[in-house]
Amino acid sequence: MDEELQEIKEEIFTLLSYRLRSSYELKQRLLQKGYRQEKIDEAINYLLAAGYLNDEDFAYKWIKDRLKHKPRGRNLLIKELKSKGIGDDIIEKVLNDLLAPEIELELGLSLALKWLNSREKDINKLKRYLYNKGFPLSLINKIVNSLEEKRSVNNL
Repeated sequence: MDEELQEIKEEIFTLLSYRLRSSYELKQRLLQKGYRQEKIDEAINYLLAAGYLNDEDFAYKWIKDRLKHKPRGRNLLIKELKSKGIGDDIIEKVLNDLLAPEIELELGLSLALKWLNSREKDINKLKRYLYNKGFPLSLINKIVNSLEEKRSVNNL
């Protein structure tokens, strides 16, 4: 086996020991380190075929971690995964599996309540906050309506 190829594989395993990465992220890091594109592609393809790299598995783990530790909506998750080189088909599959509409609504409500408890009660600011967290406008309106219904029931 070629020495450069072996060196690239070792570098990949070192990078993966810090955190899981997509194949695109690995390619970018290796290019920055000065390795040749054709050797990088050869190493990545070998590791994909051997099962050491799997972009779908990466996407599942990324979204699970985000939902648990840094909750955000579908739009922001899509943006993050695209920036990591994950394809639209994988993104759609993973999001459909992990982020059902009712789960996203519940997540948005939870973030909205947390935000409202720590700040002034300005609904427009809440809407901007949720939008910046990646929630679609249609869902933001459902969240706000749900909060307003809860508020009117509690005030009776």
